[in-house]
Amino acid sequence: MAGDFNDWNTASHTMVEDVARDVWTLTIVLAPGRYEFKFYVDGAQWWNDVHAPKVPNIWGGENSHVDVG
Repeated sequence: MAGDFNDWNTASHTMVEDVARDVWTLTIVLAPGRYEFKFYVDGAQWWNDVHAPKVPNIWGGENSHVDVG
């Protein structure tokens, strides 16, 4: 996972697979604010979170975002 919280570094926040539940997880402690992010999949593709709201990005696409209170 990469986003403005880690300067879009695809290597700094690796998600962990929970095979029994068939999900990938990551826990990050963030200060209050809005954070844009995407999933970097298989070292080649950027995916948005299908459950998160989207905002336009500077490349003409969209980023997912989360608001931390």
